[in-house]
Amino acid sequence: SSDDEKIFATDTPKNDNPFDDTSSFQCYYMATCAGNTLTLYQVRSSGDNKSSNDTMKSEDADFLVRQVYKDADQGEIFYSCIFAGRCRNRGEGFESTPFSNVHRSIQSSASNYHSNLIFHQDEENYDGPQLCCVGGKRGVIKIIDTVQQSLIVSLIGHTDELYDLKRCPTNEWILLSASNDETIRLWNIQYPSQIAIFAGHQGHREAVLSIDWHPLGQYFASSGMDGTIKLWSVETDKIKKAIKESFVPPIGTGRDETYFDTAYHQLPFWATSKLHTDYVDCVTFVGDLILSKSTTNVMTLWKPILPQDRNSRVISSTSISNPNDKFIHLRDFSIPDCGQWYIRFGLCKDRELLAVGNCVGDVRLWEIGGAKKPLFQSNNLCSSIVRMVSFSPDSKVMVAVCDDSSVWKYNVEQSPK
Repeated sequence: SSDDEKIFATDTPKNDNPFDDTSSFQCYYMATCAGNTLTLYQVRSSGDNKSSNDTMKSEDADFLVRQVYKDADQGEIFYSCIFAGRCRNRGEGFESTPFSNVHRSIQSSASNYHSNLIFHQDEENYDGPQLCCVGGKRGVIKIIDTVQQSLIVSLIGHTDELYDLKRCPTNEWILLSASNDETIRLWNIQYPSQIAIFAGHQGHREAVLSIDWHPLGQYFASSGMDGTIKLWSVETDKIKKAIKESFVPPIGTGRDETYFDTAYHQLPFWATSKLHTDYVDCVTFVGDLILSKSTTNVMTLWKPILPQDRNSRVISSTSISNPNDKFIHLRDFSIPDCGQWYIRFGLCKDRELLAVGNCVGDVRLWEIGGAKKPLFQSNNLCSSIVRMVSFSPDSKVMVAVCDDSSVWKYNVEQSPK
């Protein structure tokens, strides 16, 4: 279904400093959201050297705005965005249009502080541009086709603000969302369906702030304002059945196009409130380990003790009425001046580098298995809250977004092993 009237895109004049020659360097695409605006950028990888004949005269050419979308609802505030799925038209579009042609865009207001950013993922089996999903204050997930440059569908289900979106690592069409309505919801964005709702008995008692998938896609972690971290399975018979049914095309198969039988799941298979004493606003898997952050100026790396079968395989397919809360504490990362909630850390693709900002404009970078002292601490030119840090898929670029509307690009040089 189309809902083009909800998001506007307009033309702007040609940029005087575009990327003139793409044959000599690698670039990535990145999205940020701020206020009611979603902005897509093209970012040059730091690993590519400029030739002596390079025509770029400004450093701004390393970081170029390609598309900007603005919601018609002035009261909307986007908090999270993610790339997922694939655009319907995989021919010429967002990534194949010459770089000298600036795409349909409008300028975002300087008063819109940034709340989230995400890099377009470099897939091994690349098959065209990904859709961009964004949501926030209104609780509606909006799916934007970056080739058609239009909103193609809105996912409605949450009854309050939406704080996080995550794509399944094993199926790019499956999306998780976390909300102030105390629920986590599972969506199919290929055939728009609300697959499952995770909430209720043993669920979160306040806003769910952060979610993340285990790398194998069998379960996910959630954290929230109630100070708890929970692990939820998508391997139960009921949810696997709902996922399978959601991929049945609604046309010509007898499936009701207007109704989908959403599954409800109330019991996590693991949960704890013993790791943090305040809001847990960011949680991410590091392999089988978990890294979590609270508003108490510390990030913690730990390992949950999960139920296992005789072959030492994790049992996540059954719910437990009294979930285990045991874990092994591994190490802490100190982050001074980071007492405000909704500040997100970032990990590089191989999970070796960790970066996070704080309330006074600093960005700290660590090797997760290295020394406690940060490898890098900056930025002297920024004094605003750094809301989120993210790495490019090749880990050579790190980007931070701030409350003062600024976007900072850092080149990352890793020491040889």
